[in-house]
Amino acid sequence: MGKITVSGIIRPSNETITKYGHMRLFADSSYMHEFFAPGDIITVEMLGQAFDVPYVLTFIDVDCYQPAILDIGHIGTYLVMNYGDMVSLSKVAHKKTHKDHSYTWISPYEEIPFTLTLKEKGGYKQEMMDRTVGVYSTKREDYPHLSDEEFANFRAIEKGKMAKGRLYRIASPIDNFFGRAKTADKVMRKYGITHVINLSDSISHVKNHPDYKGSYYSEIDAIELCMGIDFHMQEFKDKIRYSLEYIANNPNAKFAINCIEGKDRTGILAAFLECLMGYTLEEIEDDYMLSYTNYYGVKKGDKRYEKIKNNIIIQLKYAFLTDKLDNLNQLVTRYFLETIKVEPAILEKVIDNLSR
Repeated sequence: MGKITVSGIIRPSNETITKYGHMRLFADSSYMHEFFAPGDIITVEMLGQAFDVPYVLTFIDVDCYQPAILDIGHIGTYLVMNYGDMVSLSKVAHKKTHKDHSYTWISPYEEIPFTLTLKEKGGYKQEMMDRTVGVYSTKREDYPHLSDEEFANFRAIEKGKMAKGRLYRIASPIDNFFGRAKTADKVMRKYGITHVINLSDSISHVKNHPDYKGSYYSEIDAIELCMGIDFHMQEFKDKIRYSLEYIANNPNAKFAINCIEGKDRTGILAAFLECLMGYTLEEIEDDYMLSYTNYYGVKKGDKRYEKIKNNIIIQLKYAFLTDKLDNLNQLVTRYFLETIKVEPAILEKVIDNLSR
């Protein structure tokens, strides 16, 4: 019996490539299951390149910056990179960002044939099972043990030198893909949020959400940045800088940072600001992991906790170009000034606004 090989074609566009650089292999997410199973290792070949990647259940089943194949909801099966841009890595296309922070993927190829070949049946299954968190529910009634704040992945960032009630993080109050929008919007109203750093949507896309009209979000000030998640990309650096400038230019605001889940892009911006404002590494880890407690029930003592927690460590080391996270304030200050290119006066205002 020969090796299992499946062929397909990618037609690069905004429809087949996500803002993060994930490539859609098949629009029908059930198709892969006719040939492969989660835990298999698959060789992907395209454009003269070959990648050996696991087929997994969720992004967290692989480390940061590792490629994988996974099914994303009901929208298809994708070749992805956890916290990275697989499209740019494989030179399939490049992202053009527009003034309203929307984007267009531009590719020299109209069609890209690819093949998927089974390399090792179940070769990644044990590692996946040791770390997978599964798929969580989008229904509020399935979380009777959580407060509205916890269900909306909402919490204050207020340790270190951070002032109380100045900065919060939350799931999207308008994008209901994961079922949190109405609850998140209600929580923002309850806490009197005045300014939002929306890392998920573009300016032109916000009003397309059915939950936008009549929302509390629609009544308050916000910037919509439609940010990717790959540290390599200039777009990522620019949008971190825009976020800092927004904080600097609004001295009396109560800020909320959101992406869709309030977990990944929100998590890394929150971690940067926590480094700046005197959080310890353990406090940053604990805040990062609260998202996994709220969504998946993963708590300290769970063997998956340590594996997942390592992601924020990898990201900070990667951003700061160091293997030692000794002086977080010094490291993030240098990162903001030298890599993100924030003006020193702007950074001083950010610190002042968040500490008073």
